Amino acid sequence: MTANPALKTGSLGIGIEESSPLKPARIAAIIALLYILLISLYIVLSGKIAVILSQTVQELEFFELLKGLLFALSTGGILFLAALVVFRKIARKNELIIAQHKKLAASESLVTTGIFSASVFHDINNIVTVIEYQTEALKHLEHFNEEDMDSLEEIFQASQQLGNLVRKMMESGKSHIPGEKQYESLSQVVEETAEFCKVHKKVKGCKLRCDIQPDLFGNINSTLLNRSLMNLILNAADATDGAGNILVRLVEEKGIVALEIHDDGPGIADDAKARIFDPFYTTKEDGNGLGLLSLKTCAEQHGGKVTIEKSHLGGACFRLTFPVQF
Repeated sequence: MTANPALKTGSLGIGIEESSPLKPARIAAIIALLYILLISLYIVLSGKIAVILSQTVQELEFFELLKGLLFALSTGGILFLAALVVFRKIARKNELIIAQHKKLAASESLVTTGIFSASVFHDINNIVTVIEYQTEALKHLEHFNEEDMDSLEEIFQASQQLGNLVRKMMESGKSHIPGEKQYESLSQVVEETAEFCKVHKKVKGCKLRCDIQPDLFGNINSTLLNRSLMNLILNAADATDGAGNILVRLVEEKGIVALEIHDDGPGIADDAKARIFDPFYTTKEDGNGLGLLSLKTCAEQHGGKVTIEKSHLGGACFRLTFPVQF
């Protein structure tokens, strides 16, 4: 299966080959064969030379000792040079990986900031819209005097200015949201993300199953969907203490896609459902309350919504629905 580009981070891929051009087994076999041939040739020739040069048994013993010492010195030198080359290459790769991880961490911070700001500004914009609407409605009432009308007009103008500022900030925040919509296989994105998650340390002990409708294509932001699905699968693993059942289900009916993540954990309390998408709200000791913002942003970018239901497995079911654009 070809890896989905959404599973790769652009900064992490810089300077690292997609696949190594080296063939380790073939190269090792060639080196071993050459080593055997050279050593065999050395043993045969040095033995003959020692016999020719030796006049007595003592001289033969001396030459055999000298042969052994030369053999040890030469092979030791070769091993030193080979190890030096290999470990220098490993050190360079490690330095590159560390540098790329630092870039990845910085990129992740920008992405989180973008998703957080876009989500918060979206909520603020909704509030400002209500203020504008209600202020405009009050202006049509008859019992306000001229001074009151001036005050209402000032409130209306201020709310419009605030709304324009918030919308500009929303666009600025969206510039850090990864990916863009492209026509591709939603089925493949979901399947590959689920398979990728199976090797995560939190998910390894879980039984992760998939029920994915095949050949489902559409205009989607695969990067954002990938992040959202990964967060939901990891949350489901946490809810089951890393040893439960998780089901990823993808279906489409009448142009509406439903992506569901089920688990058999304890479920989510009703009071938590109302707050679970609030920034910084978390029930985990090591959580930061920002993990589900990507899901909320993903729903908004695809014109959909997120609901939390009771799963048939016994735990929670996060359900992302949106119209698929063919």
